[in-house]
Amino acid sequence: KIFVTGSNSSLLKGEYVQLLSGRFILDEVFPFSYQEILTDQSIGSNIELIQNKSSVLALIDKLLEYGAFPEVYKTENEDLKRELLLNYYDTIVLKDCIANARIREIRLFRDLTHYLLTNAGTLFSYNGLGKALNTNENSAKEYINVLENSFLLDEIRQFSFSLKKQSHARKKVYAIDNGILANVSFRFSANRGKLFENLVYSEFKKNGYQIHFYHNKRECDFIVSKDSTQKAIQVCYELTDQNRKRELGGLNEAMNDLRIQDGTIITYDQEETLNQINIIPFWKFFA
Repeated sequence: KIFVTGSNSSLLKGEYVQLLSGRFILDEVFPFSYQEILTDQSIGSNIELIQNKSSVLALIDKLLEYGAFPEVYKTENEDLKRELLLNYYDTIVLKDCIANARIREIRLFRDLTHYLLTNAGTLFSYNGLGKALNTNENSAKEYINVLENSFLLDEIRQFSFSLKKQSHARKKVYAIDNGILANVSFRFSANRGKLFENLVYSEFKKNGYQIHFYHNKRECDFIVSKDSTQKAIQVCYELTDQNRKRELGGLNEAMNDLRIQDGTIITYDQEETLNQINIIPFWKFFA
């Protein structure tokens, strides 16, 4: 058996596919998942999870800020963690994106990448993105495709039973790892809500879910599906009197409109049951 690894999906395009056609199995390898980290910490049961809750929450705090790349996770020095993450980011942008895709407008590509990461989880259109960066929507779309091929970020679409509507509706992007998101843009360092939403996205991705979002009069963060099961997911770092109505409203609208029975609000450390909606902490939901 021969294992061929690479950091860019272009490995499976062009002449490589012709050489390997019918003879290979594709497997995407992500940074550590939350479950893998719990295993590494010898936490394997619900009882152990509850007994070690304070340590588990500390692990989640580290995931929010530094992500789960193996070397970063194993490194204790915070300055070294940041240095590793920034080096990863520069390598991905310069080698896997700019060099491989032969991008000529390097500054524009860097600006677009930084803009997308800074606005992760925010609705955008290719046309609006192009105008914001003084380019055209075709370039914006092409550059996002390059970033997806390098596994730096993912673009997700609004859920619709019509593929045409999905294609023309506004999109969102999320970073594949929280460490790059938190350390590339200073704005995220204090915005735990955005970091938390990205962490939830990455866990669904690592667990093999198909991921969309819902947006009509209100918004629901994720519509996820796996094994013919569909769930509506709202992400809220902390439910308060000020945001409870908004979060529940978006989730209820998505559930009613899409006829989804299973609704969940994932929080940092709050738990509650409201009719068909479960409010559950991250540390328990993904365990």
